[in-house]
Amino acid sequence: MTLIFAIHLAATWMLVGLIWVVQILVYPQFLRVDASQFKTYHFAHCFRIGLAVAPLLFMEAATAAWIVYRGCDLNFILSACLIPVIWITTAIFQAPQHTRLLKGFDACLIRRLILTNWIRTLAWTARGILVSLTLIHHPLLLSLFTVGSLPHVETSSQFAAPVMQVSPGGTITLQSSEPDSLILYTLDGTEPVALSNPYLAPIELACGGALKARVFSKDRREAGAVLQASVEPLPGRQALPSTVVPVTQDRSWPQYDWQQRLALTAAAVQRSKPEILFIGDSILHFFGGEKWDSYALAGQDTWKEHYSSRKVGNLGFGWDKTENVLWRLQHGTVDGISPKVVVLLIGTNNVSSCSASDIALGIKSIVLEIEQRLPHSHILLLGILPRGENPNPLRDKIAEVNGVIAKLDGTHQVSFLDIGAKFLNPEGCINKDLMPGFLHPNEKGYRILAEAIEPALTKLLKTD
Repeated sequence: MTLIFAIHLAATWMLVGLIWVVQILVYPQFLRVDASQFKTYHFAHCFRIGLAVAPLLFMEAATAAWIVYRGCDLNFILSACLIPVIWITTAIFQAPQHTRLLKGFDACLIRRLILTNWIRTLAWTARGILVSLTLIHHPLLLSLFTVGSLPHVETSSQFAAPVMQVSPGGTITLQSSEPDSLILYTLDGTEPVALSNPYLAPIELACGGALKARVFSKDRREAGAVLQASVEPLPGRQALPSTVVPVTQDRSWPQYDWQQRLALTAAAVQRSKPEILFIGDSILHFFGGEKWDSYALAGQDTWKEHYSSRKVGNLGFGWDKTENVLWRLQHGTVDGISPKVVVLLIGTNNVSSCSASDIALGIKSIVLEIEQRLPHSHILLLGILPRGENPNPLRDKIAEVNGVIAKLDGTHQVSFLDIGAKFLNPEGCINKDLMPGFLHPNEKGYRILAEAIEPALTKLLKTD
């Protein structure tokens, strides 16, 4: 989805640049062309500008249609509405005027062409601004801007590939001989880059997998050779979907240091011994609690109102998928505590790339992990919240996931609660007053969330 947005943004702004060049430089130059040479000059212009514009127009329209279909915010919808305006004004004004100019020089017609072309010029410029606003606020695109701010990564011959050891039980240990370096790895077959997963502990691959790893300098500007390994499942084991294979993440480095939040939040819950523990992704991360990073806590006032008099911990991590929560649970973040209630909200970051059944399996795996590590805790499992302003395929997948995990209610100490409808209007659209970006609640939205879970939370806190 991020790639489609990036293609759309690039096509739109290239067209914005082209239309301004045509409006300010090319069309006025028509008036200075010798009348005897005008037909040849004008025909060459139309032919060459068509070669440049046609593929960009196709990319812009096709990607816009796809983004609207998959769900988008109001800014993008407004920008998409300008595409037919541009095409219609082209058909009404520019195309007929160019056709008439093929017959020869006409100063009045050229001035009319310049005047009417302002409609397209301003419409395309407005499109560029609206699309940019969409990209700035759209959560799926945070990585696009993060990548743009990263230092250029160069391959360094001084960094050898990591050394790998595989235990009989399928545990992989990686080591680097380079001082002051780190190892980043992937399990999905992609090349490790500066936003890949930091190696923090041995990797469990008893069920097999494709591992790639590289040594990076601490600032991640230099990287060494890639280690590649295909690990076969142990006898009696079978390959698993990515949603249940524990892994770290660093998708928003350096703006957000996942490893640092891991250390700080784990230490905080160890100190506070919370009776209520929130576990999940950015939706809970941005809710409130102690501020460990640059992300704004949009629901902090509501958090303080509902939880300041209680012992509450927040293990919501921005960008986390089910597999990242599993890794955190298996690596000490809940050791030594015994909250009465765990509030679990996870899965939205898996929706774009995983099947509903795999996402549900990942959530169930987290429930089982919590049950094993926190046997005295009740689990308030929340359904994945809706995303995208209008009904869209991602919403359909979310509904399918929620239908599956709802069956966990009454098992494994789970109480299931789906509050997604509280963020929708009667037409099924997300209320922008509650979720401005159609994914993360604002203060008003977090108040809806807190009030919706309070009855169940209170009941579970009183349960022995």
